[in-house]
Amino acid sequence: MKILVTGGAGFIASHIVDKYIEKNYEVVVVDNLSSGKRENVNANAKFYLGDITDANFLDSVFSKEKPDIVNHHAAQAVVPFSVKYPEKDIQVNIIGTLNILESAKKHEVKKVIYSNSGGAGYGNPQYLPLDESHPINPISPYGIDKHTAEHYLQLYNNLYKIKFVSLRYANVYGPRQDPSGEAGVVSIFTNKLLKNEQPFIFGDGSQTRDYVYVKDVVSANLLATESSVLDNKCFNIGTGIQTSTQQIFNMLKEISSSQLSPIYQSERPGDAKASCLNIEKIKSFGWNPEYTLEQGLKETVDYFKSIISKTNLRNATLAIPIQGDKILLGMKKKGFGIGKLNGFGGKQQENEHIDDTAIRELEEEIGLKTTRQGIRKMAEIDFFFPHREDRSWDQTVHIYLVDSWTCNPVESDEMSFEWHSVNNIPFARMWNDDFYWLPLILKGKRLKATFNFAADNNSIETKQITEL
Repeated sequence: MKILVTGGAGFIASHIVDKYIEKNYEVVVVDNLSSGKRENVNANAKFYLGDITDANFLDSVFSKEKPDIVNHHAAQAVVPFSVKYPEKDIQVNIIGTLNILESAKKHEVKKVIYSNSGGAGYGNPQYLPLDESHPINPISPYGIDKHTAEHYLQLYNNLYKIKFVSLRYANVYGPRQDPSGEAGVVSIFTNKLLKNEQPFIFGDGSQTRDYVYVKDVVSANLLATESSVLDNKCFNIGTGIQTSTQQIFNMLKEISSSQLSPIYQSERPGDAKASCLNIEKIKSFGWNPEYTLEQGLKETVDYFKSIISKTNLRNATLAIPIQGDKILLGMKKKGFGIGKLNGFGGKQQENEHIDDTAIRELEEEIGLKTTRQGIRKMAEIDFFFPHREDRSWDQTVHIYLVDSWTCNPVESDEMSFEWHSVNNIPFARMWNDDFYWLPLILKGKRLKATFNFAADNNSIETKQITEL
């Protein structure tokens, strides 16, 4: 059997792809990589880079691959974005789903499994736990659009006999969840604690959610794939247990052996005080969550530890030395994203020898007079712009190591500096219209830097650098 998975490079769907591969299904992944990562895609799955809003692209994939089942996880899932740009949310979550259903109809797909929201669709709860009969009262365009797509699934089943299963997820957490942007609290807390940074809690921490581990979500999708008893029905997927934000923090603090305390901030407008799903319906068909919260959190922490340990660049400081500990990062045009660089998830490429054309072009561009030896590429890093409304990962930083590098004194409108260094000096360049370039200096094994951003001359000056 062949299964096409949309959004298969993302957090949840990539785990589902892994399970399908493990079960010896033939798997095709469609993803535009707007939030997913290519490295998440199982090597045994066939990958198509493209967007579900492109009907012609989808039709060509369906025509070539002829899937038996579609597992639809591609979505615009950022609630504030949907509020600001409701038409864009409609384009992905409704029109994109319609494109899939039209291709499914044309190419005789047997079943569509749909990932829905178990919180955004119901809106403010009238009672807890929320069962599938709870009134649908979304309070965001995202909630409206995800639920609207569910109606289209029912319609296409009535008109064209395409079977469907809609799975309404609680708060899913686990490995591969991105800790930046609109991420889940588990990945945010875990990432912060392991990096020895204090997480924020909005409110007093008493707000509750239903946290379900990603592997339990995978097993629900597998049941929906392999069994006909779930066909043409909607199901809540969660644990039925309320857990407070403070409890999550306390458990992660203990698991990660951290001594940090959270920073409490004002409650965010619109955040529900409590949410929890009733899962009795899906349990009656043979599904139960198998992972306790403690087990899931431990596996999540172990995953983030492995990611951080592989990424030695987290211990580097982006800097040009000017005087003593004073550091300036020269920028050519407006734009500021350096504060998020420590949160990257780049892939290591140790000892990969490269052509130094890019560095030579850079030196010529700004008039550097340098001598250097032993250049090799270390990594490519996806760079996040926190000020961008679409929260896109739309920039790549290329990191190099230079065994020795001597730079003559340079003065320009943007910066002045000189240095002489040996023993693996990191060097980075970002290219697009916003950013100029950045050398890196590794001043110690582990450093923490506090930056001041000067908007008048597009520079960042370090306020303090401390070795951890």
